[in-house]
Amino acid sequence: HEIIREDINHVIQTARNLSLSDERQILHSICQHFYVDDQKGITNPEGMEGYKLSVDMLIIHGLVGRLRNLVRAARSASVEVVNIAYGGLCAALATLTPEDKHSGCMVIDLGGGTTDFIAYADNAIATAGSLAIGGDHVTNDISSGLRISSATAEKLKIEAGSAVVNLPQRMNKLPIPDDPGSSARVVRYGDLHTIIHARMEELFQLVRGQVKQKDLLHRLGSGIILTGGGANLTGVTELGEKVFGLPCRVGRPRDVSGFTSVINMPDYAAPLGLLRFAARDVKSHASAPGIRGWIKGLLGFRSAS
Repeated sequence: HEIIREDINHVIQTARNLSLSDERQILHSICQHFYVDDQKGITNPEGMEGYKLSVDMLIIHGLVGRLRNLVRAARSASVEVVNIAYGGLCAALATLTPEDKHSGCMVIDLGGGTTDFIAYADNAIATAGSLAIGGDHVTNDISSGLRISSATAEKLKIEAGSAVVNLPQRMNKLPIPDDPGSSARVVRYGDLHTIIHARMEELFQLVRGQVKQKDLLHRLGSGIILTGGGANLTGVTELGEKVFGLPCRVGRPRDVSGFTSVINMPDYAAPLGLLRFAARDVKSHASAPGIRGWIKGLLGFRSAS
């Protein structure tokens, strides 16, 4: 039997009919590889001969309640929501090259409240996930450990923080910005860095554990790419290399122009990737040509692929 497009569409649709609890909603269903009889790892089986066709499908889903809250918040700001995209996928769309995907890599988007990760192997998405740990938790740890306000802790994290303990600097004293009603204080750099290191190492170890469970670490030839605000933290790539045993770099948006103060920052990888996702996705809506052109022109996308 020659496999035709209708066969492929049927097996994909069957895989998409995954039974989830009422609390979950599918965001993305992504084809990884096809199987034709005993042959595996097939990207496009159309035209092949075989009797059994199956597919590996990665389903990315989220909690319905949280997704509805996001939509409600957007609508309260007079923004109509057309679709919802996973942040890790958006960060990958903004930063990865075809070579990264082919040789294998993982993007870790270090946000404030959550950390998203997505891994590519053999030019396909191999796994993805999200952890309820982010930069806000680091700030809370500093606030609790040094007994200072959250605002002061955030300021210290940004201006003097490090994900690794700087040995030559560890005994040096760091003035703490005055909190209202508090007297001036100093702490050692080593104390601040130890607090940050503990939380960031825990975060990376959790991600590593999930990827190791999928037996993917040895397939990430291009290493780890860090995006999000947390990627600005001093020493974060050094810590990433230590935990994962792989090259680690900061990912910056690519193939965009204009707003140079924005596009070179890892903070904006996911938002810019969301625009790229929208430029792809919006074509299914009636007003697509105008919207798609506006999105592509807004930040000077050279390619929306």
